[in-house]
Amino acid sequence: MGDFSNIHISAGSYGHVLYGFELKISNEAEKEMRIEPKYAYEAHMGSITSVAVKKDCLVSGSVDETIKIYNLRKKVEHGTLMEHQGTITCLAFVGDAHMLSAAEDGSIMVWDTASWNCLKVLRGHGGSAIDGISVHPSGRLALSVGRDRTLHVWNLIKGRKAFVSKLKGLSRLVRWFPDGNAYAVVVGASILVYATDTGEVEQTLQLPAPVHALDFACGGKILIVGTNSENVHCIDRITGEVVHTLDKAHEARVRHVTVIDGRTNGDGDANSGASVVVTSSTDGVIKVWNVMWASTADGAAATSECVAQYETGARLTCMAACDVSTPVHDSHTQSRSAAASAKHTTKNIQGTPLQDTSGTPDNSRGGKQRTGRPPAATKAQPSRPRRSRKRKSHPSPAEA
Repeated sequence: MGDFSNIHISAGSYGHVLYGFELKISNEAEKEMRIEPKYAYEAHMGSITSVAVKKDCLVSGSVDETIKIYNLRKKVEHGTLMEHQGTITCLAFVGDAHMLSAAEDGSIMVWDTASWNCLKVLRGHGGSAIDGISVHPSGRLALSVGRDRTLHVWNLIKGRKAFVSKLKGLSRLVRWFPDGNAYAVVVGASILVYATDTGEVEQTLQLPAPVHALDFACGGKILIVGTNSENVHCIDRITGEVVHTLDKAHEARVRHVTVIDGRTNGDGDANSGASVVVTSSTDGVIKVWNVMWASTADGAAATSECVAQYETGARLTCMAACDVSTPVHDSHTQSRSAAASAKHTTKNIQGTPLQDTSGTPDNSRGGKQRTGRPPAATKAQPSRPRRSRKRKSHPSPAEA
């Protein structure tokens, strides 16, 4: 069985409530697991659209145009970021030192996670809403896709655009492979795999239904894909074949998938070992799967088992999960780059507690897990973000 200790799951809902869970062993002898609710907190004035977690830091974004910061270890709200002028669509950490946020105002902001100052504002996509971002494993590059149907590659060291590519359709999801040598762009039911060094499509994976969620297992050799159906597909990156399916993983559409890779079996084969796969669906159910990988003559093979599930009763809109015990090794200190010129004051640092789960229903779906009293709203006057200078694009991401 994979290592399920110290896994924290956060999920946002249409009804403004931020949920937090931890995996616990309910039976030591049988190693039975349960998802234990830790808090249900009315975090925003509008629907929560994005969450991200890194070690003991949790952030959430909302249609109320704010980003909330939380300390998971102390279980308190730390402050509010109010620079964006539109719905927050994406949040992503860059190592342990920075965070990126994207919004419908067409901007990406680079934040220092020590001071929570905005270091740089990246503008692109013709001012159109940005729906997806992803950070390169090195922390030097980032990807974004927007409603203008373009893919942007950003040089985070220099704080500028590096490459722009037109897409054949609307994309709301983009992901770097863990090795950084390729990235995946989702367009409808297709996953386009681009080579980083050329910026050209090297593989197209066709799914039976539109793709809503994508993550990687076995160091990127397996794609874990959630579609507009009840199934989760495990696809071999090399062959493009489905090697395993979590059949009827949910009774409703799968909306979010997060993979936490375990250790290999000790033979050095990245196709062997275990992965923890966390999934959620439109009916508010969160499930945790233990997926065991094995190598065969034909490639990877897998077996899977649902080891825990929790019904929130809410309309979940976003989810993130991570092993909070894993130390963050930040090799990207150089990304405190020329972008460090635009300083902003920190927003209203405070200590509002993340309250324990109560029986008050979530107003989005009549669920069971919500706190009774919302926190006091934080108020701050946002400073005007500094505009980034326009630069010429480079011919390929690798030359950034």
